[in-house]
Amino acid sequence: MKNRTQSFTSISFASENTPRQSSHLRQREYSGRQESSAAPGFPAEKAGKELLELCQEIAGVLIRRYLVSDSAATVRAETAAGLRNRLSCTDRQAQALITLALEIIHVKSYGKYRASPARLEKLIALAGGVAK
Repeated sequence: MKNRTQSFTSISFASENTPRQSSHLRQREYSGRQESSAAPGFPAEKAGKELLELCQEIAGVLIRRYLVSDSAATVRAETAAGLRNRLSCTDRQAQALITLALEIIHVKSYGKYRASPARLEKLIALAGGVAK
């Protein structure tokens, strides 16, 4: 009988090229540096791009924490508390940011959004503090 070997695959989410601290959560160090943007005259596009980048970073944090935790509810509560402390946002804004991050994970995994466009619009408005 042949000996069977099982392969072991290791996945690492950290990279030498990625910054350790979130660029959105630390203070602006490069205030003199000009932002490269396709349309510098449209602040809404810039805000949307920054929101997307923030949600992508939150998605990475969620994935890393889900790997070591047994409870998804605990991970969500801890992440929301961290967002409230660092960004000085409300609980509804933090929860909206986390939900948007989960939508990004779903899009990257399955190629489509789980939520409807109207729901995504409401989440974006909640995250930005526009909707009540």
